[in-house]
Amino acid sequence: MDTTENSSVLRPRAAMMARLVQIHGDAAGEGTEEGAMIVTFEGYISGMPEFFTNDCNEAFRFKDRKQAEDFIAEFAHALPNPQVLDHP
Repeated sequence: MDTTENSSVLRPRAAMMARLVQIHGDAAGEGTEEGAMIVTFEGYISGMPEFFTNDCNEAFRFKDRKQAEDFIAEFAHALPNPQVLDHP
């Protein structure tokens, strides 16, 4: 992979990670039994330590479907076929 291809993947991932950190920080202290998660062709969005995982139990939990859909709208260009699922 050349540097241009590497940058085209890493920049959006860094922006998505920053947004996940912000969402997590904004929700500090707010527990939820509900929630939503995003799955793509690459796996479930988890954030840390890897951006994607194949384990739904490690998926990042958005507070609701709207928040997950807003995340998809913001980063649609960088997410291959994103789908919002209810968190188990």
